Amino acid sequence: MEYTWILCVILGCILETKANFTEGTACARVCVDGETKTCYYQFYVEQYSTMGWSCDHNSSQCIRADGVERSVYTVNRMLPGPLIEVCKGDTVVVDVHNAIEGQEVTIHWHGVWQTGTQFSDGVPFVTQCPILSGNTFRYKWRADNPGTHFWHSHSGFQKMDGVAGGLIIRQAAPNDDHSDCYKHDLSEHVIILNDWFHYLTAETFPGALWRPTLIGQVPHSLLINGKGQAKHPDTGVMTETPLEQFHVVPGETYRFRLINALASFCPVTLTIDRHKLTVISSDGEPFDSVVVDGIQSWAAERFDFIFTANQPQASYWLRIKTSDGCLSDNVQQLALVHYSEPSLPKEPRPSPDSPFPDELIVLNQYTSNCSGDNNNSICFTHLKAKRKADSSVLKPNADVKLFLPLGTYEVSGEELFESNSYNGFLVFSDKLLTQKVDTINYMPPPSPLLSQYRDVNASHFCNRDNKPDHCEDYLCSCTHKIDLPLNQVIELIIIDESTSPKHTHNIHLHGYAFNVIGIGILPNGNASSIEKAQELDKKGLLQRQFDRPVFKDTLTIPIGGYIVIRFKSNNPGYWFFHCHFAHHITTGMNLIFKVGTCKDMPPVPHNFPKCGNYLPSF
Repeated sequence: MEYTWILCVILGCILETKANFTEGTACARVCVDGETKTCYYQFYVEQYSTMGWSCDHNSSQCIRADGVERSVYTVNRMLPGPLIEVCKGDTVVVDVHNAIEGQEVTIHWHGVWQTGTQFSDGVPFVTQCPILSGNTFRYKWRADNPGTHFWHSHSGFQKMDGVAGGLIIRQAAPNDDHSDCYKHDLSEHVIILNDWFHYLTAETFPGALWRPTLIGQVPHSLLINGKGQAKHPDTGVMTETPLEQFHVVPGETYRFRLINALASFCPVTLTIDRHKLTVISSDGEPFDSVVVDGIQSWAAERFDFIFTANQPQASYWLRIKTSDGCLSDNVQQLALVHYSEPSLPKEPRPSPDSPFPDELIVLNQYTSNCSGDNNNSICFTHLKAKRKADSSVLKPNADVKLFLPLGTYEVSGEELFESNSYNGFLVFSDKLLTQKVDTINYMPPPSPLLSQYRDVNASHFCNRDNKPDHCEDYLCSCTHKIDLPLNQVIELIIIDESTSPKHTHNIHLHGYAFNVIGIGILPNGNASSIEKAQELDKKGLLQRQFDRPVFKDTLTIPIGGYIVIRFKSNNPGYWFFHCHFAHHITTGMNLIFKVGTCKDMPPVPHNFPKCGNYLPSF
């Protein structure tokens, strides 16, 4: 293919080494036990535009998005980027060439555990040096854990501006817990959701004080597989760009794969008119099926559901709409599900102002208390995992228990703008905000810990028990690192301590899928949230349940609440732990878990790139 050949010239591909590779698109197949491939992909990352010159010339490289022209970052001039579909056991090789002038790039393979290949996890200054403009980096890893995952940039706000795509690891039908429940698992039934601004997301950071369009983090629009319609910011008229369309056959059953690639704090709820959804897994982890009317998802969560085409032969609206803390913003997007020839549904087009009916049964809705009874809301603690947990993880007491308060905190201008201080912050309405995990704002080290640990001065590291002298109670910036022993049961009690504004945070742990042991709301009182949680824990009043707890890698903490998660620390490495809202990552809601000792870490490849400070003596 000519485009691939051009990329090989740009990337300097050594054609002899590709003899044993399978071009990525050929790896999307029916999986058979014992049959594996080495699947090769090329990513060309560049600054591009929607509704640009390519669209005027009807080029295949035209990206319309929601019909508003804007600058974007793309991979291979696609939105979303290329869909990676492989089988369990395949080796995945991706050459990423960064053509964005003046910016770095890394790619994280979200949901892939990277056992033994942590150097491909894609976290800048933790697992690798970022890919500089004009450079190419080869990621190589094994597709060991099947499920619906995705890939995205882990640098700045590039993920929100287009550098993201789907990643599906299928397995042979006999190994799939739900293979008897559906007939079709098709590429065209992957649903990727994006939040969308009408300019580069970086313009919202740290946030404007007087320009209303740059205040806050609520997206202007949403996209479904890179498509949608929106009110044009210049005319106020709804655009007429194409909506995404899904095709089904009456009477058939289909596995749909939902990927929430948002990075703002808004959750979205998905419904399909007149249809129930049978949800069978989240974050690649199967559980006993549950039938719902809608699915609420937060940034970086994935859900698989079975769609049964059992309604009259027609077309139906698929609707996603902001919910919970963003409910009043009325941001929605639509797609179409067709039983036959494409046509508009008989039902009127849903208005963004029209709420979902109160009687809808919704999975993962955090407006209710998961520890209480609510017939219309199903939480993860109500579900039962198909995969058996390690028995040691379910013992009454973990080997290591950590309380981790995190949240958004208001700070004063006097504190923030003290002379010669440069702490990260957000502007939200008339407030200045900072993000912390356990009282600390994360600051990246100057060199990757996995490959250049000895190049990082010990003074860069900190945690609650080891803070640098310059730290104040309200602002403390350093490389937040917590050491965990290898092969121990780790329990994290993660608490929302946000003071203002009140909204949720969703956390993601690299390298693992954890068991969801508890989700609850802390009682009101004068004590700090961590003190409340510790007191309740001593009394045995924090919610914990050990009957087949589900596995997740991304989970939301209720406002003023807590989650209890557990995992076995059997994957040595430096693993990033962070809120998945892009504005919160950028301002410090992160930390690094060092699992095991340096001797336990997987070795990096020969001639692995190096980077770091240049500070010669005077």
